[in-house]
Parts: sequence; structure tokens; C-alpha cells
Amino acid sequence: MGTIISSSPVTKIKSYAQTSGFSAITGVTTNEITGSILIDPGTVGAGAIEITARAIKTGTSGTLTVRIYANTTNSLSGAILLGSSPAAAASNLYVQLSRTAFVDKTLGTKLLQAGGQVYNDDTAFNGAPTNAAIDWGQGQYIILAVQNGSATDSTEGAGLIFKIYN
Repeated sequence: MGTIISSSPVTKIKSYAQTSGFSAITGVTTNEITGSILIDPGTVGAGAIEITARAIKTGTSGTLTVRIYANTTNSLSGAILLGSSPAAAASNLYVQLSRTAFVDKTLGTKLLQAGGQVYNDDTAFNGAPTNAAIDWGQGQYIILAVQNGSATDSTEGAGLIFKIYN
């Protein structure tokens, strides 16, 4: 039997969610923001976070890639990549991406390799983990971005959930 290093319970779970109001991304093949959630400054402490993002595409002309970022502004400029999906086949009209990270005041925000291009963290992955330099003492936008492989397709976010376990 293993030794319990710490048995302190999670004392607080806080959730943020967006399920409507996303922008449709159409006519371009660049990585674009479809929606975001603003996380209050100081809300994330030592513990863990979970992020789930969902996007729906109309049209089957090209691929779809979904990405999650964190930034102090609602912009991709200077944003920290938290996760990227593989390029879904043109026939895939629905993509969901999930990430879990552990937050430590000293070690930072540790997550599966951000550019690893897997749909969730329940995947055997041989890449090095990412230590994201996120200052949770500031407000952080959790950003859902999508990139169409064809300008004739249209994609918009269908849900963005951010859970905090402190």
C-alpha cells in the first residue's frame, strides 16, 4: 500500500461557462477567436484546472483545428497556447478539446504538451509537458480559437467550460 503524502481535500470548486454568443468564423483559413471567458484575478490558486472547448463546423470542404489559449487580453497576440486539437477531417463537423493542468505557486501551470495535438489528456503522449507561465493574480481570458482548412466552411464555438479546483 502506498503512502499518502497529503490528504487535504479540495475546498473549493468554481466553474465558468459560456454556451452561447460565439462568433462564426467563415471566409478565412487563419486561426481566429470564436469566444472567451474572463477568469477573475486571484481566482486560480494552488490546485488544478480543467478546460473543455467545443466547436461545430458547417460545411465539409476542409479540416478544422481547435485551440485553447490564456491571455490577459481578449486577443491571440501574446496568448499562451494551452492545447491544440489535431486537424479534424473535412467530414468531421464537431470537435471537442479538453485539457487538465495542475497549478503550483512555485512550479507554475503544468499541462500536457500544449502543441501536442490530441483531443484530451487521456492519451499516451511522449512529448515533454508544458509549464505555462500564467499569472493567475491577473485576470485571464480563456480563449477558444478555431482554424478552418477551407474559407467556404463556417465554424463557431458551441461551449467553453473552465473549472477551478482549489
